[in-house]
This record gives sequence, structure tokens and C-alpha cells, in this order.
Amino acid sequence: PEAWQKLRDGWREALVEKSFAGWPDEPGALDVKEAFTVEKEGLRFSVYDFTSQGPIRLRLYLTQPVDLEKPKLAVLGVLDEEDWRSFVAMMRCGFDDEIKSEPSEAAGELPEPDEPLFQQFRKMQQEGECVMAFIAPRGIGPTAWNPSEKKQTQIRRRFMLLGQTLDGMRVWDVRRAIQAVRSLDAAKDVPLVLQGERQAAGIALYASLFEPDVQRLDLQDLSRTHRDGPILLNVRRYLDIPQTVAMALERSEIVIYQPGEEGWDYPQDVAHVLDWGDERLSILQPPEEP
Repeated sequence: PEAWQKLRDGWREALVEKSFAGWPDEPGALDVKEAFTVEKEGLRFSVYDFTSQGPIRLRLYLTQPVDLEKPKLAVLGVLDEEDWRSFVAMMRCGFDDEIKSEPSEAAGELPEPDEPLFQQFRKMQQEGECVMAFIAPRGIGPTAWNPSEKKQTQIRRRFMLLGQTLDGMRVWDVRRAIQAVRSLDAAKDVPLVLQGERQAAGIALYASLFEPDVQRLDLQDLSRTHRDGPILLNVRRYLDIPQTVAMALERSEIVIYQPGEEGWDYPQDVAHVLDWGDERLSILQPPEEP
């Protein structure tokens, strides 16, 4: 245990000083403000704006059953661009007017409504007794930039000139979203689950290292190495994603959804040797699409 603590603390210090040095020294007030709340299809759909960093305001989307008095769980989904479009297509089925009024889709037209996905989501909400929250970090959905590959490359280079990467700042955005969720009455005193797919899975993973009470991480198609993203400054000089999973595993249960089981021997061995429980990390087949 002593050797692990020394190793873990060294990695964490390196992340703070070498990978996330561009994070604000003072986080500032969240200034969470409700944009609107509507009730349709047995669901309550609420939207909140909060401050992530300086002038950057992001939107937090919250859904729950209308008649749910005391949630048993809060789930925060971290959206990438693909997930954002799925979220919009899903929510258009019950809340089309509200979605159309959103300052979003800089990349093009709204996706077509996805009725099967909405009905699956609605059923899950009614049966799950949970609050679902969604965050699109900067540059995705409502804050999307020019979608051309040339412009996206220029934006990523500008972040690096400032001693940061876009993915590094998205980790900060998710940290602030966790704090915003925790500030709402519906999610103050219940277990919190953090979800993400693809690059958003890696961003959620890193955010969990710096927030105190993430009970579980649900990560789908998580990269096995930073060579496949997310892109963080200097990170592979010190550790790679399997080591980060081990750090997170000490604090949270983790479920990784992927074909096959390979790639996670390191965190499994750490959990076994330090007697955290072999069931703390689960590797499962991806859930079927509706």
C-alpha cells in the first residue's frame, strides 16, 4: 500500500503540474441559473446554465420522472459530438420546441427525431428512480465551433500555445458540471454515476480523479492508450490510461464496455494485490442499440 500511495501521488502531482497546468487557479462561482423547466410525456426536463471558466458558460440538461420525489441515483452523461446529436434526436420526440430553441448545431441542421431511442430512455427513467444529467463540454453542441478540419486544427494548436489542450479543458468542464449537478436539490445527497463513450469516456475518467464522490464510472469504448486520445499535454511521460484507471478504481467502481476483455491487466492486478475487491472493475460487452 505504501508503494502504491507514493506512485499514485507522484502521478497526480505530475498531472496537475504538467498536464492540467492551464486550469484556473481560482475556479470562481458556478453561478448556476435555471433556463427553463417543462413537463411532458411523464418527464420533467430542466436546463441550467453554469460558469465553467471565466466567460465560458455551459448548459446542463436534467431529466427525471414527473412524480419522482426522492431519486436514488444521479447519472451525469458526458457527451461527445456523436452523443450530442443522439441526445438532440432523442429529446426532439418529447421536447421538440425546447430543443429547437437551443443555441446549438453550429455544424448543421438538427438530426431527425429518434422515437425508439426516446421511448427506451423514457422507460428507463420511469423504472430507474434516477435523475439523468447531460453535459456537452466546450466546443460540442451549443458551443460548437467552425466544423472544418482546418479550423479545428487551428483551435487545438491555440490551446497548446496557452499551455493546455482542448481535451484538458474539457476535463475541467466536466469537473464543473459535477459540481453544478451536486448543487441542485434533486442530486445533492444521492450516489453519482459518471458516464462517457469514446473520447468522452477518457475525459470523464480524468475528471473523476479530481472530484470527491463519484461512486461509479460507466465507460464505453475507452481508449487503452493516449495514442488514441484523449490528448493531454505530457501525459505519456508519466502514465497511460491503464494507470489512470487504477487511480480512479481506488476511488470509484468502474464498468468498461468493450468487445473482449483485454487491455486492463494493470488495474485488475493493482485491485487484486491491494485487496480492493476483484469485482470493483467490470469489463462487459457493449449494450445493444435500440
